[in-house]
Amino acid sequence: MTNIMNSFGFLSFKLGEALEGNLEKYISEKYQMKSREVGIMIAVKEKKLSQIQIGQILKLDKNSVRFFIDGLEERNYVYREKNPENRRENLICLTEQGRNLAEELSKTLSISENEVLNVLSLEEKELLKSILKKVYENRG
Repeated sequence: MTNIMNSFGFLSFKLGEALEGNLEKYISEKYQMKSREVGIMIAVKEKKLSQIQIGQILKLDKNSVRFFIDGLEERNYVYREKNPENRRENLICLTEQGRNLAEELSKTLSISENEVLNVLSLEEKELLKSILKKVYENRG
């Protein structure tokens, strides 16, 4: 019988839970945001994305993505723009206020992650990140 502490699924779930919980602690009071909203803000920081693309990145269904985007749009952090390559699709873009907030959130995310991962050296953090990225990019 396998010890649960040796299970990749258990350990990765617990790491994800710890990272999200710590981030929520930082953002809920200061920014009145959920971690999924932060994910959207950071995802569209570098490139305009469709709601479908955001859902795929964050593993959210389209109704959840729309709900979070509506909330961000109400607070003037994002706006929808027709995709010139597909007129039936909207691209999610940051407003100027949203760009400023996304920069601040990126820094907050880094601080929050470092708190959870402070038991690792810089080299171990980079190795963990590269392994997780490899698995994420090659999942079926």
